[in-house]
Amino acid sequence: MTTVLEQLATVVAELLHEDARRVVLGEDVSDGGMLGLTRAALADETLAPRLLGLPLTSTAGLSHAAGLAIGGARPMVLMPSASALVEGLAALRETTRFSKRYDTERSLPLLIVAPCGPGFGLGGDAAMDAVSYLTCIDGLRVLVGAEPSEFPALLRAAAAFDAGESPTVLLFPRNLLLREMDPSTDEELDDAIDQVRTLEHGDELTVFCWGAAVERVQQAAQRAEASTRVTDLVSLQPLDRDGILEAARATGRVVIVSPGAPSNGPSCQIAALLADEAILHLDAPVKHLYGRTGDVEARHEHDLIPSIDAITSTLNATATY
Repeated sequence: MTTVLEQLATVVAELLHEDARRVVLGEDVSDGGMLGLTRAALADETLAPRLLGLPLTSTAGLSHAAGLAIGGARPMVLMPSASALVEGLAALRETTRFSKRYDTERSLPLLIVAPCGPGFGLGGDAAMDAVSYLTCIDGLRVLVGAEPSEFPALLRAAAAFDAGESPTVLLFPRNLLLREMDPSTDEELDDAIDQVRTLEHGDELTVFCWGAAVERVQQAAQRAEASTRVTDLVSLQPLDRDGILEAARATGRVVIVSPGAPSNGPSCQIAALLADEAILHLDAPVKHLYGRTGDVEARHEHDLIPSIDAITSTLNATATY
């Protein structure tokens, strides 16, 4: 058995072997990386020269990586936290504007990987909802993992730019990264990374969720009195508009469960989309459930994810509206 982090480190090394254009950048990647994601690559002396250290300033590091991508490389940036990306918003914005600014079809295959949410006892850092900032940047693809056994496959798909060669941020929930997994159970993805995934089928109620909230939603769906359809967004930007509308229209009742405090992120975008294009198919108000608000101490950080009881109660109330 290995941890999810160890398996991801193996994938990073494999990706470097597979494509000579790939390089890995990060604050301490030459020492194994904050999460150990370059330890497997360090064990291979042929890969070590392609592990490039970055300054602590996020804007400078991301700008350097974008320049490498423009020059033909395929950089993977390993960030210590999703909140560090907020400090680099200016660089991300300019990166996504590149093609439009120069009126060219040139791609920019830059992949950024970062942990997010509660899990390491970081308190306030876990409370920061980086997603709401990232999804405001036009042209930036934002992906979030939810099933640990699929994290390696999700990393491979993101690094191969299966959904298009746009700058991409891939987030992994911290509370799932230390799970143990059998490398032989490294699962393939059943759907494209830019499409919603139906994890549980039901015909009375649809739940949209992502990241660390997915596991609790699935458990709540098993307890709920209503037949519940559980849908993992995977891609928070761009949203799979057609998939979301289809799932909402299938049941007529919708609950959105965010793995964090309230924000102007994907939940608001989904609610607006449903109001614009599915309102006549809805039989109840769209409910939005989120976790603890305000300052969060380390010991309360897991309260950022709505509890199973709270989700179950909301599902039952919405189903009987």
